[in-house]
Amino acid sequence: MSIEEICKERDITQLIHFTQASNLNSILEHGLCTRAFLDQNDIQYEYNDDLRIDGFENTISLSVSFPNNRMFYRLRKEEDCNWIVLLCDAQILIDCECIYCFTNAADTRILLENHDRLKTDIALENMFSDEYGDREKLDDSCPSDVQAEVLCLKNIDIEYVKAIVFDDKNEMANFIQIQPGIKAIYHPPGKGVFASREYFIEGLRRSGL
Repeated sequence: MSIEEICKERDITQLIHFTQASNLNSILEHGLCTRAFLDQNDIQYEYNDDLRIDGFENTISLSVSFPNNRMFYRLRKEEDCNWIVLLCDAQILIDCECIYCFTNAADTRILLENHDRLKTDIALENMFSDEYGDREKLDDSCPSDVQAEVLCLKNIDIEYVKAIVFDDKNEMANFIQIQPGIKAIYHPPGKGVFASREYFIEGLRRSGL
């Protein structure tokens, strides 16, 4: 089964990237860029992972359908700042070369794996295997492990960003004034994409969505 067929069968429509709101202007100008590109071109940015022990500085980390709330929660506790969540078109999986990680890319099982094998349709489907988590309460589009990630091996054009979720209404209002072409959404801290995946999915089910 091809990457495109998997996306269609599982109804994978969006990829997620979260970052500090202070990076927004740079993203609007340059798109989502790898850390290696930003460093080489002296572009200022605030990073989330100062260690980056996975070694993938030439990639952009994306989650499928919902943020890695385990990491996102920890970072929001550590950094006293506003955050944004970018909702990106899953067409990226079809248009760009990607590495598909069934868990966090810093996990030894990923680091020791042949990375060419992790670029295949089999590796993408493996992200949804029962082996890596209980799927009973998950939608088909959600990976088994909330820490699963897709590593895009090229910069991502801003055209792939369909919406940006803000945790601060003032930040959102300022954004709407300068970039009306991209949808802006407000989710209060601890709600929506700023909640846990389990809480969010349960809320959708209770509302009948």
